[in-house]
Amino acid sequence: MILGFDELKRHRRQVAMVDGAFDPLHHGHIAYFRRAREQSGPLLCNIAPDRYVETKHPLLLEGASRALVIDALSDIAYTHVSRTDTETVLRELCPTHFVKGKDWEGRLPLDQVRVCDELGIELVFVDTMHDSSSARLRQYLQASVSNDNDDLDALEQLIARQRPPHERVSVDSEEQDGGRAPAVEGRHAVAIREAFSPRRVLDVGCGRGTLLRLLSGQAVEADGVDVDPRMRELAPPAVRSRIQIQTISDRPDPPTTPTIW
Repeated sequence: MILGFDELKRHRRQVAMVDGAFDPLHHGHIAYFRRAREQSGPLLCNIAPDRYVETKHPLLLEGASRALVIDALSDIAYTHVSRTDTETVLRELCPTHFVKGKDWEGRLPLDQVRVCDELGIELVFVDTMHDSSSARLRQYLQASVSNDNDDLDALEQLIARQRPPHERVSVDSEEQDGGRAPAVEGRHAVAIREAFSPRRVLDVGCGRGTLLRLLSGQAVEADGVDVDPRMRELAPPAVRSRIQIQTISDRPDPPTTPTIW
């Protein structure tokens, strides 16, 4: 059952309290709840406010959603989404026990220790530490950054392997209009989509707009800039209106979309 703050007094001295952010919830938390219930009886889970979670990492689930998940667990009798500090909740609920993980022993905030001493709340530390939510998020973010770097390296290697401009096979405007394009440009469009997942791209030095058209085929909106007026005339009709004849410094504002040079 999910309780509001004004309902806590009805359960004074009837439940033990566990406390934390639980964002994300993982198997270590389940072990923590189970050990707490075994040692102290019915449990109320006090869920930290969203503003506290946001000081540690980006919020994954807002408090109300975390409460719905935790309240469905068999070891939890009551759930409370805090809008205040833990000391205030302890004073209002006055649980029989305040159960924390072993990693909090010796570093629990002094205000919480004082409230427990004052109200006769038994402090219990249970050793079920498998991992922390913050540590798991750091591992996930580090893996994501590593994957992004791998994608970027792959794109740079692809570009480095292409032949110099004077060695490439030229494509005249009829071939452009007919839908043919150099194979290397086609690979670039796919690589750009996979490496950056952009919704919109600015191609600086876009030439006849080959990459613009290929990016459109990858569901990426693309605009082009080139200094040669002939490029827009030679571009396929489908992309001609998206090519501006100017330098990048002529644009009224700095580009806010991913830019391909």
